[in-house]
Amino acid sequence: MATSPSTFWRVRAVLLALLLWAPATLAWACRVCRPRVQATIHAPNYTQNLLLVLLPVGLLLLLLGVGLFFASSFTRRFTSTSPAHG
Repeated sequence: MATSPSTFWRVRAVLLALLLWAPATLAWACRVCRPRVQATIHAPNYTQNLLLVLLPVGLLLLLLGVGLFFASSFTRRFTSTSPAHG
């Protein structure tokens, strides 16, 4: 029994949505902890903490962008058949 490609992609989309939705449901705090969690989120140093958490993501994206931009020159340099010091 073969399934159509559209069914396959639909099932994949549903599984991905569930996978992305599951951590959001786990992030709820209990009644006792919720005020402390909200107070920590809305603290005066929230912006600094957020930037500190997102800094590695930005650095990885920057490295990926530079790598993709200069990929052709890297491959030419390292796959060159001519002697380096002609």
